Amino acid sequence: MVELKVLKSADRSYVFFGISNRIKYSISITNIGDTKATSVKVKDLMSKGAQFIPGTFTINGCCQDINGINRNINVGSIKPGSNTIITFDVEIVEYNPPSEIVNKAIVTYCDENGNVLVAESQELVIPIIKINVGMKKTVDKCTAKVGEIVSYSVLITNNSNIKIDNVVFYDSLPKEVQLLPASVLINLEPQYNENFDGGIPLGTLNAYSSIMISFQVVIVSLPNSKLLKNSSTIEFSYTILDNGIPVTSLGEACSCEVITKVLDSILQC
Repeated sequence: MVELKVLKSADRSYVFFGISNRIKYSISITNIGDTKATSVKVKDLMSKGAQFIPGTFTINGCCQDINGINRNINVGSIKPGSNTIITFDVEIVEYNPPSEIVNKAIVTYCDENGNVLVAESQELVIPIIKINVGMKKTVDKCTAKVGEIVSYSVLITNNSNIKIDNVVFYDSLPKEVQLLPASVLINLEPQYNENFDGGIPLGTLNAYSSIMISFQVVIVSLPNSKLLKNSSTIEFSYTILDNGIPVTSLGEACSCEVITKVLDSILQC
């Protein structure tokens, strides 16, 4: 009898979107029976988010003129104990990339009696990791005097397609200002902080979500440059599965620098 075994593999277990958006797949079709398989055909069912790259389809190393893989492609015949290797490349679409690409190969063939048989590969799941964390900082005053209060707001947005964990907010305040501890708000919820030494833990930020931090400072002295400069940073971690094994990496993001010009005169109460 004839029996085909189909195995599917890829050249990577996950993809960092924006760094390398290409995946090379391999399909191994082995005849583990004792009779030749004829009229062997293969197609690949792939989820949305990946596009086949024409000119990359090969059968046993020979390039084939194939424009798509979602239809039956003629492979020929496979003798007992022999195998056929098929390879092709796909590219992850740039617009709204998915969180994963799922696909499997389906092979049809005929036995010695002309019966049509079907063999399927295992389902292959490749996570698509898109890390895009942004920070936008604003200040309420372009100019101020010594003794005035200046308000800062920082919008942290996780535009990644996975959550980020252990988010910590940092802000190195200039020596010419003093933080107003009761003014610190996280999503409008008060969080008393006497300083930002050691950062403010924010926990987990889910995919496509944001968090707002605001606080106020009072200007206590005139900066040498007469410019009050300030920016913020965050540190975070994220976890991906590499062949089923969790792998945690670290990341960081920083805001733009906002500037307030400090006037020579002192605010009189």
